[in-house]
Amino acid sequence: LEATAIHEYGHAVERMVRSKISVFGDLYRSHGEEAIKQQLGHYATTNVHEFFAECFLDAHMPNPSPIAAEFMKKLKEVL
Repeated sequence: LEATAIHEYGHAVERMVRSKISVFGDLYRSHGEEAIKQQLGHYATTNVHEFFAECFLDAHMPNPSPIAAEFMKKLKEVL
């Protein structure tokens, strides 16, 4: 339940930075489907919006993946 709430909150944050979504689209495309699947799970490969929310979720876990760490760095830059 907590993971779902964080994921959905990630979608709300995405709406706040919608004008900068290309930054996250670039990140999504740069890593490729296999790396995203391995680090974030299959659902994160659905589209850039689910990638954003899954990165946001993973970044709030005790040991975030390298992709999620890179995501958070970019998120902090655009906020």
